[in-house]
Amino acid sequence: MKLQSLPILSLLFFFTACSVREDTLWLQKAEQFYADKQIDSTLTYLNRIVPEELGGEDVYTYWRIQFSVAPQPFILHSSEKIEKLSQHYEKMKDTINLREINHIKYRQFLYNQVYDKADSMLQIIEKEAIVQQCPKELVRTYIYKTQFFKQIGRADSTLAYINKKMAIDTTHLHLKHYYREKAQTLLGLREFEVAKEMLDSAKAYATRDKDSEFAYSLAKEYTDLYVAQRQFSEALQSLQQSRRNMKRSDIPLHNMYKAHVYELMHQQDSAYYYYNLVSQSSNIFLASEAALRLSYLYEQSGSPEKAFRKHENAIAFLHNIYSAYNNQASASQFNELKLETEINALEIVRQRHINLILLLTFILSMIVTAFLYYLQYKKKEEMKRILQQESERLKQENKLLKQAEELSVLREKASMLREELLRKMEVFKKLPSLDNDTEEDKNSNRQISLTENEWREIRVVLDSNYDHFTTRLKQKFPTLSIADINFCCLIKINVSLHDMSNIYCISRNSVSKKKLRMKEKLGITSDEGISLDEYLQKY
Repeated sequence: MKLQSLPILSLLFFFTACSVREDTLWLQKAEQFYADKQIDSTLTYLNRIVPEELGGEDVYTYWRIQFSVAPQPFILHSSEKIEKLSQHYEKMKDTINLREINHIKYRQFLYNQVYDKADSMLQIIEKEAIVQQCPKELVRTYIYKTQFFKQIGRADSTLAYINKKMAIDTTHLHLKHYYREKAQTLLGLREFEVAKEMLDSAKAYATRDKDSEFAYSLAKEYTDLYVAQRQFSEALQSLQQSRRNMKRSDIPLHNMYKAHVYELMHQQDSAYYYYNLVSQSSNIFLASEAALRLSYLYEQSGSPEKAFRKHENAIAFLHNIYSAYNNQASASQFNELKLETEINALEIVRQRHINLILLLTFILSMIVTAFLYYLQYKKKEEMKRILQQESERLKQENKLLKQAEELSVLREKASMLREELLRKMEVFKKLPSLDNDTEEDKNSNRQISLTENEWREIRVVLDSNYDHFTTRLKQKFPTLSIADINFCCLIKINVSLHDMSNIYCISRNSVSKKKLRMKEKLGITSDEGISLDEYLQKY
């Protein structure tokens, strides 16, 4: 009975899956793109949805995303829907989405220039962030407050909230932006000395981060700072110093700054020169501005013909800018149409896949019953085969484990025999720390003298027992002297510091220092966390 009902259940499953509304699928796509901060794609999918046909939670999700990515005019006249969203998320106790709605409310009040309500909403958002102990959300709130007080012209409050941001967000990658923002506000208050300190701090952080682009962008603030104090030579000097952080694309803007300073200094020739350079650049925005300024300067200096020509150049540049905007708008429309076409193509493919799945489901459901009978017949044989394979595998693993244990024992025995052989040689008997028959007196300072033949014997024995130890050492580190090789040999055979001290007639501290120098020669850094003795024992 169960086998006969399986095809019917399969068909019901696929019919249910295929009956999902298209609007729900578009909403899911929009959510994905919104999470990835792809606003254009999000809006494209939202525009395909008919919100009246959505039901349940999907309606609130749709309007939340729509308000989050919508431009200013869309939000201005949506108070009723925004309030419904707020009430819904309050009822659901969904603090995350409710926080997002509060941000949307703040944007609405700000766009409508209802500054008292915007300020109240920011206070609510700030209190919630403090209660939830969410530093990231608190920093986001302070960014809003900074922008808000800038917009209403309250520089003292702007500075206060910049300081609050800096107290919470101590990431040095962000601090340079905070210092710059603080300097801009102080410039507006004409507190030049403090503003310069902030700019210097921002520049220091940019230099630390090797952010040359940001470091150069501070040239404008420095120029404005010195120009406001009529310190024109300092402004030019600051621009000259900023050249090392300048990219090729920054040259027109750099020349524009210099031309402006020379214009304020009434050095017309220099101003003409730099404005001309900018007007010939490929940056049509700066070129048009430079042409307009040249036209004004020529008009002031009594050269109406040159002023007229430069004015015509400026008009031509503005026409190019207008054309560029039109081309950009056309490209945007083309991309939107292209995305729409791709969506339609995907929808056609999806429908084809659904039809194909239904057909295949119908065919497969006819085969499933017979196939299940076949599987039941084969199941017992398959289980027998699996159990037999598992038994053989366990036997093989046990065999390999026994072989590994035997190999490990043999290696330990070989190592012990090799060390015992080394200790029985005559030259090693001179070394108390290696001679088992001699009790080492660590307080005695008896000199141990090794002849050249004995040193050679040590090297030969180590080469024969440790896979050409000295030869490999010399090949890898060709700068090592024969004395260095001998020193490494003593460490390899575990000669104590006391014996080394007696061999080289130096103190134990000197031997330790000698080991440190040898580590440097072998390129062993402290980051590797390995001593010289461990390194040579494994070598």
